[in-house]
Formats: sequence, C-alpha cells, structure tokens
Amino acid sequence: MPRAAVVGPAKVKAFKGGFAVVTAAGMIARTKGGTAAHLLGTGEYEVDFDGDVTRCGYVATLQDPGPGVGLDGTIGTATRSGNPARVFVLIHSSGTDAVTNANFVVSVVC
Repeated sequence: MPRAAVVGPAKVKAFKGGFAVVTAAGMIARTKGGTAAHLLGTGEYEVDFDGDVTRCGYVATLQDPGPGVGLDGTIGTATRSGNPARVFVLIHSSGTDAVTNANFVVSVVC
C-alpha cells in the first residue's frame, strides 16, 4: 500500500534585509523586499516581507512618503505572531499618547 505524503508547515526563505515606506492608509509607497502592508486597526499595521524576518532587527521611523516631515509621536515594532515574514507596527501620537494612523518607514536589518 502506498503511504500518504506528510505535509508540514511551508518553509520561508531567509530575508536579507530591506525596507518599506508605508502610508497612513496601510499602502506601500515604495519598498525593497516588502510585499504588502495592512492597516489592522487604528495605529496598528502589519508589513509583509519576502522572507523570514524573525532573526532580523526592525527599526521604524515616522516619515512622510513624499517631501515633508512625519507625525510627532512614537513607533514600536515586533515580530508578527504566527507568520515569520511579517512585522507588527504600533504608532502613538506624542500630544495625546493616543494610538493613531501615520506614515512610516520600517527597515529590516539581517
């Protein structure tokens, strides 16, 4: 009798580093290695890359995708639970400390 093939979780290739410039609406303005961005909720974003970023470092800044200055606030990053190719981003406004939508850049250094 033939045996059924055992299928495990798909492997994701190692990421070599890159960045994504993301608009407040959750769209990628420009990128190297980014595949998609999603606005999950107010001030919460997910940025997808084309490889495993779990062994990399993430640096994010509030920045306008065109000429101009970004929002005055704080931004944090984390590994996205359940998917090794995604980075979670959370943004707070400095004036009120409220979670808010804003343009940003996230760099992944491996």
